Amino acid sequence: MNTDDLAWQAGNYGGLSPRKVDLLLEHGHLDLVIRAAEERGEWFCAERAAQELCRLGEFVRALKVMEPFVATGWRTALWAKADILLRAGRTDEALDLVRPDKEGRTSQTVCRHFAELLAKAGCVYEAIDLLVPHLGESWIRTVLVEITEGQEHDERVLDLIAPHAEAARRARDEGRWDYSCSDAQELQARVLERAGRVDEAI
Repeated sequence: MNTDDLAWQAGNYGGLSPRKVDLLLEHGHLDLVIRAAEERGEWFCAERAAQELCRLGEFVRALKVMEPFVATGWRTALWAKADILLRAGRTDEALDLVRPDKEGRTSQTVCRHFAELLAKAGCVYEAIDLLVPHLGESWIRTVLVEITEGQEHDERVLDLIAPHAEAARRARDEGRWDYSCSDAQELQARVLERAGRVDEAI
């Protein structure tokens, strides 16, 4: 097992597909799925087995299943381990495991994953701050809206989205389409609606 093989599995649904693994788990074959992860290095088996073990409250076993994958240095496995630690109530340990350094904060993907983890840990304000430098990307704005739902930060989110929504309106008024901001009005309406400002959303 190495990072190239794991990345290939994840990107191409190599080995046992997620659907097959889910079917095995639905039929009570958790031990078989764990064995496939351990003996064959099957990523989807490890990922799904860890999720199922967490659901059952067996966090130590979930970490044991994930550890050989983490040992390869593959970032995806590291994020999965952080999620297990978070679900086990080991919040600081989870966040410290994947906290981005200065260079990591320039990566939109790293910031997105860490912001999602922060939000799950209840550190929503910090999660928002992490995403702010990347809000020029529509998919980051979507993440911002998703991780703040029900977290009582709607006014701040609206303030952050407003310039992008306004840019989309201006472009439309000028008879052109600004693809970089095309989602912002819909996201703005979504946040207004969940904040109880339905008329403004419409």
